[in-house]
Amino acid sequence: MNTSIRTLSFAFLLSACLPATAGSLPGDDTQPLKSAAPSGLGMLNLHNTNSSPVGAVYLSTANRPDLFMSGTGGPKNLSYFKYAGEQDDGTPIFSAPQLITTPATQKGTIFQTPDGEVHAYWILDKEILHTVFNENRLSFDEQDRLPLSKLKLPKGPQSLSVIPNDDDTVDILFDLADDTPPGDSSKRWTEEWRPYDDKGSWTGQRPYRYFHAVRLSSVDLDRADVLDSQQATPSQREVYFRIGGSSPVDVQPELSRDFVSASRLGNLYYYPSANTGDYDAPIRFKEKLLIAGEDGNALRDTATSGRALTYPNEQGAWADIMVSGEGTLNYYAFTGRFTPAGAPIYKAPTKVLQKNADLVSGALPTPSVIDWDGDGKLDILVGVSEGLIVFHKNTGTNDEPAFTESSYLRLADGRLLHVEAGYSGSVQGLQEAHWGYISPNAFDWNRDGLPDIVTGDITGDYNVYLNKGTPTEPALAPAHPLYCDGIPLHGVWRARPALAHVGDRTILILPDDKDTLHLYTRIDDYNVEDAGILTLEDGSPITVSGMPGGASGRCKLDLADWDGDGVLDLIIGTSRRNAIPNPETGYPFAALGEKAPGTVLFMKNTGTNEQPVFAFPVPFRHKITGELIQPGGAHESGAVATPLGGGLNILAGDESSRLYLYRGENLELAR
Repeated sequence: MNTSIRTLSFAFLLSACLPATAGSLPGDDTQPLKSAAPSGLGMLNLHNTNSSPVGAVYLSTANRPDLFMSGTGGPKNLSYFKYAGEQDDGTPIFSAPQLITTPATQKGTIFQTPDGEVHAYWILDKEILHTVFNENRLSFDEQDRLPLSKLKLPKGPQSLSVIPNDDDTVDILFDLADDTPPGDSSKRWTEEWRPYDDKGSWTGQRPYRYFHAVRLSSVDLDRADVLDSQQATPSQREVYFRIGGSSPVDVQPELSRDFVSASRLGNLYYYPSANTGDYDAPIRFKEKLLIAGEDGNALRDTATSGRALTYPNEQGAWADIMVSGEGTLNYYAFTGRFTPAGAPIYKAPTKVLQKNADLVSGALPTPSVIDWDGDGKLDILVGVSEGLIVFHKNTGTNDEPAFTESSYLRLADGRLLHVEAGYSGSVQGLQEAHWGYISPNAFDWNRDGLPDIVTGDITGDYNVYLNKGTPTEPALAPAHPLYCDGIPLHGVWRARPALAHVGDRTILILPDDKDTLHLYTRIDDYNVEDAGILTLEDGSPITVSGMPGGASGRCKLDLADWDGDGVLDLIIGTSRRNAIPNPETGYPFAALGEKAPGTVLFMKNTGTNEQPVFAFPVPFRHKITGELIQPGGAHESGAVATPLGGGLNILAGDESSRLYLYRGENLELAR
């Protein structure tokens, strides 16, 4: 088996491939690429940077529940996915989403009462809003409200989950902050921002969350009395920084009001009931436990700011768990076993799929195009904010690509290729320890005929993953730093390096630690030589950031001869806050305004390949729509020139996981 591209059990990898025409370049190149797998099966994901499962209820079928998802970072919609079957391992498949009309979409939970009616509670301002689902109208209609002040909560809640009881009472579990004073993050985009002190220690606060339980006498809030309101967890320091939501889970042989939650930093938690066997008792928990994998060690979900939702297994027990955040929807199946400490053991995650899916990878996609598996067809590798690289295999042709298979890259030893900031790797501080923002350039770095991967990431460091396999079975060595003058090569964070072979030299361009585009040349596999800063035609340096601190960096570079003059130009994917080539007049932040989306730029090389000099950047514009090419959103996403699709085109991402293949013939420069 090809260990470098083994999957997290994407069931549709085993399906038969469609003809090449099924994935051909779409008629409207302003629409995202679609999955070309049978029935359009692909990873379930909202058109948002962050997607959260908020409820699973029996509506369209008695087999297994339908799913509701809400999103942030993009349109704040509520989406309804009907159950449409399951994969061979029991992981559910859903239909394409339907948008739901609702007065609220955030800080809510959707649940079903014993009579089959579907309700939703939302934290809205200083109230709980109660809505009921109308299946005919596909709407949640307001029923009543209850001021939060009546619930005897010690502070305002961030999320809630609900257990409806047979006697019409409801138990609500609220997520509250501990007494840690709020930290001051107002300076994180200023030159004064100092997330770490002289000892390298985090200077900010370490806030924790905990649970508070409330029992109401009725699901209808306008006639509900508060029967119980108490702290549910043993302490107020349960989960660092963010919980995001919780869900009741059925893993014990006897009735027990246990819960699970995800977290901002990937841990999955199990909260065993302190009243096992007494299902009528209010919610109270023993000490929480880390949910374990089959090796007995704690599982860490790759999603950042994840939310957990339980889902019934094939036997009907609500024991399995879905988790999503900045990423696609993971599914954890309960094994029926426990660790000696009592933590439930779950299988490794699989991917929840949907029909008629877009070709999604994860938030803030940074694509690279190369024939990864030696079959003569150009594939797509995509780095995402989770710190993972997704491989989309082309089973069509180069002119008419079809992407029917997707998987995460693994190293030759079987480990998942996964980058995280860790304790001090993010300029925005400790709370981003779980992010990776890996930005890959798949490229034959050592000219041995095999594609390697050179990456930038959240840390600002640059690494190479050398391919030690064969043309048809790539096998990646672990990350190895690139060095310049004996120092690990370092630049501003979240950037993609541009690479090219120029004669007998291999060149690398990246935004350096002074925020300036810098040229390096390869010495050997792990060392580069400083070839100087790059300039505009007037000799001024090319900087990339419109703001300091966490708003800096974030640009994605690619080298290609876009205008056919034999000289390599720069194609650049940006964030909203890039200002290239200078903070005063640069694109997009200064030139297009502070609210402009990430914009794809062209910088013409008016020098030579050996000694590049660049003209002032120009945005790409779509000839048919007249709009600038701005798929990115507020955050950065990558853009590369590629022959994929026939001719020379632009493959670009938006911040919410989608990829767009813009035909070169439809593009012009917005001079």
